[in-house]
Amino acid sequence: MIDQYELGIKNDFLKGKLSVNVTAYQIRNNNYAQTSPFQKDGVTPNNNANLKALIGKTLSRGVEVDIAGHPMAGLDVIAGYSYNNITIESTSGVAGGAVEGERLVGNPNHTANASVFYTLQQSALKGLKFGVGYYYIGQRFAGWNNTINQSQKYNRLISVPGFSTLDLSAGYSFRRFGVMAKVSNITNTYNYYVHENYSINPIPPTQFVGTVSYKF
Repeated sequence: MIDQYELGIKNDFLKGKLSVNVTAYQIRNNNYAQTSPFQKDGVTPNNNANLKALIGKTLSRGVEVDIAGHPMAGLDVIAGYSYNNITIESTSGVAGGAVEGERLVGNPNHTANASVFYTLQQSALKGLKFGVGYYYIGQRFAGWNNTINQSQKYNRLISVPGFSTLDLSAGYSFRRFGVMAKVSNITNTYNYYVHENYSINPIPPTQFVGTVSYKF
């Protein structure tokens, strides 16, 4: 059973050239399921993501802000920010149960993104498009959430620092043809994507991608 409450406000400014949407929410999941740390025997480590364990109630509270703007012809601006704090609210309290108040693994408190694209409207290069994108993922935990009276004498949560990446792109469209080039993570930032269990994968390094398209 999930109890969800949302409150949102949306408004347009500058004669429709700027749109802002703000949403606050609270979500209570009364029977949260996540990948089980052990198989059915309760001893053998589990590598099957389809095998779930109920850890009790969780509480997610957050705010989302979305901004979209078209301040002038050919210029598009999009930005967003999200704060989400999801914690274990209450458990059985018995040995092997989750620890109340602990943040769930894999969930950053803060994420943000922003992108700006401009398409030339006049000149011989009309249709040429440039863009820049910024992405941020905040600190989060990898590993396993701790349990009551666990055999490990250490904190099973692994703190992973936040990171930012920057992308650049350029493209050109002429009639039915289009070409697009993109350089992602131009600063070659080194960090990780976090999943359940101790699954941690490096984010992609600097990459170049080019595409050619034709509309029939």
